[in-house]
Amino acid sequence: MFFKIFLIAFLSTNFSAGAFADLKPSPVRTSDEERKADSKERLAAAHKAIEYFSKNPKDLKKHADKKIMRAFIQATKKKKLDNYLAGVKTPNSKKETFMLHHPALSLLEIGYSMLEENNRENVFQSYKTLYNSIPPKYARRLTSPKSLLRAKLSRLQKEIAILDDFLAKYIDVILEVTSIPPEPEPGHDPMRASLTSETGHRNSDGVTVGDQARQCSPRRYHSDGIINQTKLAQNQKLTSIKNQRSRGTCTSFAIAAVAESEKIRNGYSASNFSEQSVYAWTKYTASNNSGADGINTLKGIKELKKDKFKFGYETIWPYNQSHEREDFNGTTYPFSCTDYLTGRHCSGRSSQLRNVGGTWYGHFASSGAYINSYSSLKSFWKNKTMNRLKALTRPAIISMTVDRIFANSANESDGYLRINRDHGDFDKGGHAMMYVGYILNQNLPDGAPDANGGGYVVVKNSWGLNRHDCGFYYLDHDYVKERITGLVTIDI
Repeated sequence: MFFKIFLIAFLSTNFSAGAFADLKPSPVRTSDEERKADSKERLAAAHKAIEYFSKNPKDLKKHADKKIMRAFIQATKKKKLDNYLAGVKTPNSKKETFMLHHPALSLLEIGYSMLEENNRENVFQSYKTLYNSIPPKYARRLTSPKSLLRAKLSRLQKEIAILDDFLAKYIDVILEVTSIPPEPEPGHDPMRASLTSETGHRNSDGVTVGDQARQCSPRRYHSDGIINQTKLAQNQKLTSIKNQRSRGTCTSFAIAAVAESEKIRNGYSASNFSEQSVYAWTKYTASNNSGADGINTLKGIKELKKDKFKFGYETIWPYNQSHEREDFNGTTYPFSCTDYLTGRHCSGRSSQLRNVGGTWYGHFASSGAYINSYSSLKSFWKNKTMNRLKALTRPAIISMTVDRIFANSANESDGYLRINRDHGDFDKGGHAMMYVGYILNQNLPDGAPDANGGGYVVVKNSWGLNRHDCGFYYLDHDYVKERITGLVTIDI
């Protein structure tokens, strides 16, 4: 049975604890037609992933082993993909663990990205996003998005192919203009605004409740780090670093982080959005509120857009770190709600929505910013994907498979992750982060090591301040090229 969900929201004019307002039950995904459509799309994505790896068998080892691929194919044949999620705990220090998505979820991520290449609206939005990222003196050589508003899919695919060819030829020249060179200044503060200026920030207890929003002092950043020695963070309007702890909620943290930055880019003040609300909504709509931790990034974003989900503040539904929860038992995570806030909904479900009399309850905003459009930029071809990534001058959600070295090297203080792409280490699982920007080797701060492939991909992670350079990772180009499974921008 597919239950309805009640939305419990704080009044938009009052964010004090206990100011609740019941909204009408939302018939989200209750019809047989919608469930069948979701299942059909999921199977189509699975077949696309299988098609991709059939043509690129060497890539499989970077995303999953043969055993996982066989199980994935078998589940697809039986049209049963409900159980492809599983938790993989990867120790990053003696004190903490972080949950990664099962590699099979990354396979599906690639499949969903491939489907979007035949989605007319996505192709148009992707073209528009890339066009607007290119400096005007170069972009004028391309067709204006305005003249393509009513263009058919075939025409749009032709135009984006021309744009990709253009990037392949001129991306290095464009990066000389758009890449941020080192500009250290006395007392330079990498972050745009102080933590206390973020609307909706909740002073968490630092132990079990809240997303642990934090910022480093300027002196704590590494002296040779990209974030400290450039204005990249300020240009991209970054907000504080959060901590997902041992729950597999990275997708919601990445989406919320990009939404926070997009709001600032639109001229509004900084905010701290509730990752718990984002995760519960996407888990309910995109995964039937079942299964272990994890959600497909692109699928989740599409559901948020479809439902015009309102991004609410952290104070609406503070993140539950669930320190005491036990391993997934097939339905729930026992003891998920130990030490959580009184008066907030919680359960052992991955979403932590609470069921009362057949209705699922959570805390969501009744008004606020929502996703107007998205652009899925992952291409079938790796070089095209990386050229699109390098051309971007705005934040994005980046999904990729990460390996043991990524997970266990998280305490390196300088942030630079230099990995031989042919080291052969099997990936631990999928992970989503916020893409911040790209910097060429020639524009690196003095003393920084050169990256394989010509530059570094800068990402904002959700594993707290004590990981790499105050929560920022600098991933070498070739490492990302081999493991990226999704790249999505959102407009709010």
